[in-house]
Amino acid sequence: MKKILCLFLSLTSIIICFSQTSEEYSKSGFEKYKLKNYSGAIADYTQAIKSRPKDSYFPNFYRGLSKYYLQDYKGAIADYTTALKIDPEDVHQYNAKAYTERGKAKAERKDYKGAIADYTIAVDMGFWHNRWVIDETYLYRGMAKDNLKDVVGAIADYNLAIENTPNYADAYMNRGVAKDENNDRIGAIADFTKTIELKPTWALPYYNRGLVKIELSQKDSACLDFNKAAELGEEDAKAAIKKNCENISTAKSSESDEIFELVNNNISDDKIQKYWSDGLLYYDLGEYDKAILEYSKIIDFTPNFAHIDMIYEKRGFAKFQLLDYPGSISDFTKAIEISPKYSKAYYNRGMAKIKLQQKISACEDFKKAGELGDTNAYDKIKENCQ
Repeated sequence: MKKILCLFLSLTSIIICFSQTSEEYSKSGFEKYKLKNYSGAIADYTQAIKSRPKDSYFPNFYRGLSKYYLQDYKGAIADYTTALKIDPEDVHQYNAKAYTERGKAKAERKDYKGAIADYTIAVDMGFWHNRWVIDETYLYRGMAKDNLKDVVGAIADYNLAIENTPNYADAYMNRGVAKDENNDRIGAIADFTKTIELKPTWALPYYNRGLVKIELSQKDSACLDFNKAAELGEEDAKAAIKKNCENISTAKSSESDEIFELVNNNISDDKIQKYWSDGLLYYDLGEYDKAILEYSKIIDFTPNFAHIDMIYEKRGFAKFQLLDYPGSISDFTKAIEISPKYSKAYYNRGMAKIKLQQKISACEDFKKAGELGDTNAYDKIKENCQ
């Protein structure tokens, strides 16, 4: 009896030892994964899998993720496949994510049809535990369809992602690209504009919107977008500026992080928010007369709005684009009356005065803009005032 008992205890000790070892390796692997030490994570997860191969869903899943980030897409697919075969009831809810991740790895290997099949399985599973996963999966399935030239199908998936998450900037961005490919230039600009509204410091939507505007022969507005994209670090924008924007002299757009953040953060009325958003959209579409109407509604309904100076400046800029230089000067002047240190309004009023051959007064505005910190004003002084 003692021998049997000892053997039982010995086996129990071995089983416990294996269990603890597997758990320790898994924990260590996860810590390394979080620190982006993917090679170290793979080594630990491999040991965890060896210890308990039949109970290794998460080690296989995270080893797959680690391999993905090391661009071992084939190895990642193999690990996700193994994890999906294990499929115990308590991890079934995570399988949707595993299918999505396997789809991403297949897409990296340009197996777009296989990726779409995995994304579709993930979508059909319902995602009752994590709403974000389904939106991400719609996004990636749309990208795979786009790569297969199924632009209509891609747009449909981006629509579903946006329907679930209305502020999903990546979905708007990709839908804008797909709409442009589908020759819906106006829709593309609208989506890039929405992306900018959601992520005003992201360079790529400015660049893409500029490219679409070039296709619509809106060169001046396109160059403003290219300049903003370059300012935010988009290298391709510099080549676009060189190709399209040399010798272009225009007023400066008020599309900046400042105006988006200040105006958006201070509009609490839904109706006024719509006027503001519609005005921006019409402006970006080159429909300056409609933009002016929307900005005018804000001025008429909320004359005491905290940043009404920016609305006047924006309306003045739209009038400038329509060659209504007296009207633009009036709005820039009103913005200056409200905010005497508004350098951009001085600069743009100077540009409008140059168009009306009011050089002396224009130079005074450029000088004031320079004194207030607008370094571009000094270029205009050299060009017009000496």
